[in-house]
Amino acid sequence: MKTSLRYEKPRYYSVVLRKIIKEDTCIDSLDDLDAEVIENAPYIPEIFAPKEWGGVNQAIFLGDGKIGLIGHQSYNWYEDDQEYPVYVNTAIVYDYIRKQISEKKVIGVREDYPYTESKLKALCKCAFTTGILFTGGETVELYSGLSDVGQGVIVIPNPFQNVQNA
Repeated sequence: MKTSLRYEKPRYYSVVLRKIIKEDTCIDSLDDLDAEVIENAPYIPEIFAPKEWGGVNQAIFLGDGKIGLIGHQSYNWYEDDQEYPVYVNTAIVYDYIRKQISEKKVIGVREDYPYTESKLKALCKCAFTTGILFTGGETVELYSGLSDVGQGVIVIPNPFQNVQNA
């Protein structure tokens, strides 16, 4: 497994995507992206449960009115009076015509990656999604920041294989 490759995705993907899928608001170019657009961007409904948060780190056009969203889903976990933020890697298929999520799954967790020390003890469950790299075939490389100290990669089945071949 690779553990040191730097592979960063801009964080504005989710904002751009949210603006594109909202029928009455759209930006035509990244040149139109500014603080006001970001501030007024609506959230895609039903992505997170109460007390969860996260975001989209990579958007992939899948065709047929669907966008693949690679991102992170987060929540707090408590043990022995210690609060631990947990970040997991997710893949979502969003149908922007119907305005609904058609598939959502966890594709990676911190324990799937090589061991690294944590910047802080509380960050031991953090796998902050960076993105995927299509390698051909039925697998992808999933990149993630690990516990605020490093970057790792794992090879997983292509989370959009069924949608891309439909």
